[in-house]
Amino acid sequence: SGLSSQKKIKTKAGCSSSSSSMNTHNAVRKSTSPLNKNGNALQQSRRSVDENTNVYSSSFGRELGSSSKAEKRYTKRTTAGGKKPNESKSYRRIIVASGVSKPQYQRLKRLCKSLGGLLCRKFAPQVTHLITGTEDDFDDKTGKICPLSKRTMKYMYAIVGAKWIVSFQWAERCLSEQRWVDEEQFEISGDTSHNITYAPRRARLARAHSTNTSPAPKLFEGLSFHLLDSYPPNLPSREVLYELIVQGGGKVLLSNEHKKGVLVCSPDVTQEEAEAIFQERGLEALSLMWVLDCISLYNSMPMDSFKPRLGTASLDSSFLSAAT
Repeated sequence: SGLSSQKKIKTKAGCSSSSSSMNTHNAVRKSTSPLNKNGNALQQSRRSVDENTNVYSSSFGRELGSSSKAEKRYTKRTTAGGKKPNESKSYRRIIVASGVSKPQYQRLKRLCKSLGGLLCRKFAPQVTHLITGTEDDFDDKTGKICPLSKRTMKYMYAIVGAKWIVSFQWAERCLSEQRWVDEEQFEISGDTSHNITYAPRRARLARAHSTNTSPAPKLFEGLSFHLLDSYPPNLPSREVLYELIVQGGGKVLLSNEHKKGVLVCSPDVTQEEAEAIFQERGLEALSLMWVLDCISLYNSMPMDSFKPRLGTASLDSSFLSAAT
């Protein structure tokens, strides 16, 4: 039955099963271990992420196999009658939410059950849509009201992954019309840290126009970074920064790789501390806010403004939103 299929899909995706929760707990416990000289701890720790600060789960992608019986039934249903499905039905919507209320989340469950989508709590490469709570801003150039998202980790992952980032109104329209409607008029225009940037749209279109013969350059293409073993609790973890940089096309060097690169530091590192780092490791210090702001703006920003200043924090900017 359709209901049992939905349950199978949920268990397969690791969205609600107790065994998946245990695996996630074990992976999070691994992520606290420091990087050893061989880099093994990094390989172990970057796979699953706690809901409060780290929201990426690569293991979800492996578990969500398209070969499952439920998935095959879904594919067969969308191609029934020998007709080629239209574009709106030719792929499965895998949805994650950020900053929505409990009643809204229940509506998203109903949407996925009704139209055959999949709603998960963690971000993964297979996610197609991020549905986010919004605040409105006015665009003087277009004369339109534009929805903005809070700058959550899911929002950052969705931009570097070139996913659809839409307001909850998109889900409501899909429910009311009982079909997947076009997303463009519901697309988020930016975040509350930088207001209207159209970064979600620019990131999505850059990926859409990229081909194997003519790939579009990624945000951190050609850049190499060193990371600290750990960061303060109110900042993104080493594992989260790793995923953001790598998904954005950058390279993270191991601690024993003495190649040229910059060291991504906490924003409160002073110039004196940065000079000590340079003397000890030969690396220039760069505030991690550079990584976050580049993603928010979907633009590779000049690094000079994000390097430590004498006796002060490196950058006066807002951190990530605490909202999940």
